[in-house]
Amino acid sequence: MILSFDASQELSVAFAAIACIAAVALIVIYIPMLRRLYHALSDSPAPESGTLPVSVIVYTYANSKGLEEVIKALHEQHYDGSTEIIVVNDGKDNGVEDFLTTVENTYPGLRRTFTPYDTRNISRKKLALTLGIKAAHNPIVLFLTSESRLPGPCWLSSMTAPFHDREIDLVLGYAGPGASDTESHRLSRGMRHDILVGDMEWLSDAIDGKPWRGDGDNIGIRRSMFFNNMGFGNSLNLQYGDDDVFVSEVATGSNTSVVLSPDSRVSTEAPDDTPGYYRIKRERHRLMEGFCSKRPNTRIAATYVLPWIWLLSTIAASVCILGMSGGAFSGTNTAFSCAVLGGIALAGIALWSILGIAFNRVEMALEQRHLRWSLPYVLLSRPIRRWSWHRRKAPRSWQQPC
Repeated sequence: MILSFDASQELSVAFAAIACIAAVALIVIYIPMLRRLYHALSDSPAPESGTLPVSVIVYTYANSKGLEEVIKALHEQHYDGSTEIIVVNDGKDNGVEDFLTTVENTYPGLRRTFTPYDTRNISRKKLALTLGIKAAHNPIVLFLTSESRLPGPCWLSSMTAPFHDREIDLVLGYAGPGASDTESHRLSRGMRHDILVGDMEWLSDAIDGKPWRGDGDNIGIRRSMFFNNMGFGNSLNLQYGDDDVFVSEVATGSNTSVVLSPDSRVSTEAPDDTPGYYRIKRERHRLMEGFCSKRPNTRIAATYVLPWIWLLSTIAASVCILGMSGGAFSGTNTAFSCAVLGGIALAGIALWSILGIAFNRVEMALEQRHLRWSLPYVLLSRPIRRWSWHRRKAPRSWQQPC
């Protein structure tokens, strides 16, 4: 349809303005978040050897191979304080039990407990962690899983350092797929970076004094705080929530610290016999999002909607220009068409260049695979993946590893 000159002009300018506003809004949302996270990653000092007594709870679900690596790395830590390792065997897997029986004399301070295989009344992992915390003798408790891979011998010192401040009850660390993790390489680029962008969001919020989530592969708490909060008592009706709903309940800007030094950043390695490990982990957090009272829902919703507003407005403005009567590039239309198309082109280039550089800097600092120039695809596809997931309604099996 050929529009009149005036109508085409007005519509093209309106759509171009909307596209520019959406581009500016995305930059305003993401750049402060990414700058905060980048500076925190860059300014993290190396820790001194720790002295605080600490208990490390290692949750495992049928992964004796991964558990062996974690226990070995924990006994290689350079740490001057009293330590104990408590392995919680979810389901009392025979392979894990056999391994622990073999090594219990090799590693002093290693203790174990288990949850019965037929547990059904509450979340298996919450029960497992509660048993581990009750068994702990020390006031500071750190959590790992058998999928966690420690970065070096200073992890314990890094994660316990904030607890020297008596006001700190909760320490959040980062855990992301390791370079050797084959399962993460099977993920599509969009899904892999969807997970990474989500981690960037909650880490940046925690740095800004607004914590609302953590990662159970690398987290620390004061034992007293756990019991003062009645443990997981407020979310026992939920299958998951041990590291997101719980954190959202107890974390504040004054009692929470984020540790992002290279010595504290844990990598994860999915078990070879657990296909879809990261999909399950992502879906677990999605199931619990509605129960995280401090989650910034409005801002996150804006990051889903704004890229599409930018794209559709850019297309609409271009269509209006091309549909002008007399042709877009004939006579007096030429200057106007070039101005509008040039404006929306510059806005798009500026948007994705600025965000691309900022995202890549943070990904390099986190030692994760780079988005590079696939960022527009990643941000545009995030709401589609979420919508698709909600339509499929991911299974909530009690047997899924967490």
